[in-house]
Amino acid sequence: MFQNRLRELRKQRKLTAREFGEKFNLAESTISGYETGARKPDMETVEKFADFFGVSVDYLLGRTDDPDPEIVRYEDLDEEERQIIRELKAIADEKGLELTSPEFLNALKAAIDLAKRISENQRNQ
Repeated sequence: MFQNRLRELRKQRKLTAREFGEKFNLAESTISGYETGARKPDMETVEKFADFFGVSVDYLLGRTDDPDPEIVRYEDLDEEERQIIRELKAIADEKGLELTSPEFLNALKAAIDLAKRISENQRNQ
């Protein structure tokens, strides 16, 4: 799926494989390899491609068909969710981890929502 999405997005931008590769300091053959599935990019490269095209990594990898999912913003979280994120960020900072990507914030929000639903279900039983 990744190779098809990459080719489709590149063509939508009317870029040749060479032109697209130049934007990332990659050879045309590397881009061609990604688009045929003969080569696999590392996650950092996938993230750069997703940012370039303005789509989520999940869309680029074929994990969702929504190229522009709703991005959770910190200011949209309630105070309890913000507190959880502050605490997790403090732990991550101690470990030297960076937690600033929108995808990570979305994943965290989904995890918090799931934990709340589980907790609520347990209280209702």
